[in-house]
Amino acid sequence: MNLFNRYRFCTVDEKEPDVWEAVSSFSDTFHEMKVSIIVKRQKKESPLDTRAFTIVSVKGEMKRYPDSPCLHTLEKLKLLKGLSLDPPVRRRIREILGGSQGCRQLEDLVLDAVQCFIQAEFVVRAHGITDPKERRRKFQKVMMDHCYLYSQPLS
Repeated sequence: MNLFNRYRFCTVDEKEPDVWEAVSSFSDTFHEMKVSIIVKRQKKESPLDTRAFTIVSVKGEMKRYPDSPCLHTLEKLKLLKGLSLDPPVRRRIREILGGSQGCRQLEDLVLDAVQCFIQAEFVVRAHGITDPKERRRKFQKVMMDHCYLYSQPLS
């Protein structure tokens, strides 16, 4: 007997130069939610990295939720506007969206969207580097605290 299902999905698209949209959605037995975050590179002189990006727009929707008071938590999304994606962005998102006045599922959804954006940014920077050793050399310093592969010494 099946008791619970959950599905997550995220996409990242470039809307225009220096403007990207991450859309994260999930559905489970009790929820169906979607968040759209638009980020813009603010520091033109910076190389492409997450510290140069700022959230310029956030939208969310709940199609299925446990009870009507849950809809109230969508209002907190507007507090993310202007947030820079530099560390510790995840902690700041948890502080804004979490707690007894927040929604854990909405918090997780936004964190998923930000993580997908960070992954997409990495893909853009790594585009065209087909040699795994060259890619490791280029990203070792940035990734060493986040990935087992990059934490290992180059041989």
